Amino acid sequence: MTADCVAAATCLLDSMMRGDVETALSTLHPELVVHEPDSLWYPGDWHGPQGFSDIIGLMTSKLDLEIKSYETFDSPQATVMRAEVTFTSKATGRSVDLSVVEVYKARDGRIIDMDIYYKDTAAVIALAEESRS
Repeated sequence: MTADCVAAATCLLDSMMRGDVETALSTLHPELVVHEPDSLWYPGDWHGPQGFSDIIGLMTSKLDLEIKSYETFDSPQATVMRAEVTFTSKATGRSVDLSVVEVYKARDGRIIDMDIYYKDTAAVIALAEESRS
């Protein structure tokens, strides 16, 4: 299972870095559940590839996201990804760099569970709430 999970996670992240959403979505199991922090403006559990797309849409309505780099760590239970990302306010252009950790589980060679941890959700929220003066 873990080799499949690493391969799916790597394909997902590489595709997102290239802006290839179609390939990224192909790495997601139909029964995917994405767990987002309750403090964000898109909280809770999101289901399926459509739920993942909805999260990206809500996030990118306020922020641009650039994955600068990432590394994956494998264990018998899950694959963990640690990424350095830059969030940029669409309203002001101000950016915040921070780490994001995601824990993936796979089934049938595709990601079925994604648990997401932002190093500083308060900074992401503040950036998203900025407006032009």
